[in-house]
Amino acid sequence: MAAISYDEAQSRCEKSGYNLASFTSQAEIGQMETVMTDKNWEYWTGLKYTKSTDSWKFTDGTDTQFASRLLWLSNTNSQCVLIRGDGTLRATHCDGDWKYICCRVDQDHPRTVPPTSSGNDKSVITANITLGGSGIVELISKPSEAAVATATTGQQASKFTSPADTQNVTIIAAKNPGSSAAGILASFSNGIVTDDSWRCRKDPSNLNKWEKASTYRRNDLNISWNQAISEIKQNAQWIWVKDLSASRVQCKRNL
Repeated sequence: MAAISYDEAQSRCEKSGYNLASFTSQAEIGQMETVMTDKNWEYWTGLKYTKSTDSWKFTDGTDTQFASRLLWLSNTNSQCVLIRGDGTLRATHCDGDWKYICCRVDQDHPRTVPPTSSGNDKSVITANITLGGSGIVELISKPSEAAVATATTGQQASKFTSPADTQNVTIIAAKNPGSSAAGILASFSNGIVTDDSWRCRKDPSNLNKWEKASTYRRNDLNISWNQAISEIKQNAQWIWVKDLSASRVQCKRNL
């Protein structure tokens, strides 16, 4: 994922129905840490100073009371906020180039924070997921809840966690405009990988039926770089719908 400005990052999130990430608790910051695959980078959040109202706001309208306790917000010369790999925040100018995290918060898709995993933790199922090209991936483990979405590319995997008793999962993938490569690649800590046992459909979901996932190649023959994604099991296969031009896809499977 290329480093980009705050406005460009927000624009990319919005095109897939999201906003730059917001947070209201330390637990939610912990969830964001799990999807920051490159700990040496800092990532844009949705917190920004608005000159017209002389106040700090999240782009999705989330309350800033918790965030204001973590960041000295009086310095309005630095108008946008980054989160570091260790979960700390830093204000900076909005025209710098950084990576970013997207999430969605609304009545249909409330922000949820699954428990985090530390290696052999049996209380959760860990998933490593990537998207061919570049775009946004999201893992849903309950019909009424959506995990924090994260921007990704086919060169890196994003980490998600779900409760150990999760029965079904749905991966939602949205390609960035201009991204030609299509495909979802994933493996789970319980042994499940993406293959032709998954069922996929194009979004909007109410217009399209589920179909058997189309598979393209194994992880050891990566879509674009002919190299494996180290965080994902070698036997995982890239999956998508038959229509490779589809820009937004859902794929589901029983665990």
